[in-house]
Amino acid sequence: MFKFFILLLFSSSFLFAQERTNEKPLVPLNSGNNEFSDLQKQLKTPTKKKIRNLPKNEDDSDKKNVRVARPFSLSLAILGKHPIAGAAVDFQLFKNLGLGTGASYFSVGSVTGYFIPIYLRGSILDHEFTPYIDFGLDFVSVKFQSTNSLLRSSFQGTQVIVGGGLEYRFRFGLVTRINAIYFANAKIVSPGAEVGYCFAVN
Repeated sequence: MFKFFILLLFSSSFLFAQERTNEKPLVPLNSGNNEFSDLQKQLKTPTKKKIRNLPKNEDDSDKKNVRVARPFSLSLAILGKHPIAGAAVDFQLFKNLGLGTGASYFSVGSVTGYFIPIYLRGSILDHEFTPYIDFGLDFVSVKFQSTNSLLRSSFQGTQVIVGGGLEYRFRFGLVTRINAIYFANAKIVSPGAEVGYCFAVN
């Protein structure tokens, strides 16, 4: 019985020793040529993330020039380029240059006619408020009607128009103008005013 116990203990010790010899030796983490060292270097090295430049807010360009943000405008006009009252539409071609046109019809007593102005508008400032200069042509057609055939006549032609004014274009859309237009051929100065709405077409 004692011999059997000694044999069992010897066999267990032999198997345990053989199992220890089959194990791979532990490699310290600070060793230079192993996976643990590479992992340790990655953990110690801070990662630098590239921050992409965020796109500029569209409102930034709007703050610089409201005429670029809202290039179209529709307005009602009193005098100015029109004999009594009319409508106008403007479009901003560039930051400080616009193109406009309009139309008006009038009938006073025996005189009827219509005006169609086409003009370029140069804005001096980039802000909501700016002085501006207009230059263009006004197509005019006027008829004088009378029961007396000798007094009946008509006139059709163009008038060179030059003028200027002040504009305030609000960011929510309202636009107001006051101006003075000089009809070069007729040598007449016509003060006027406009109020309308400006917008953008996407």
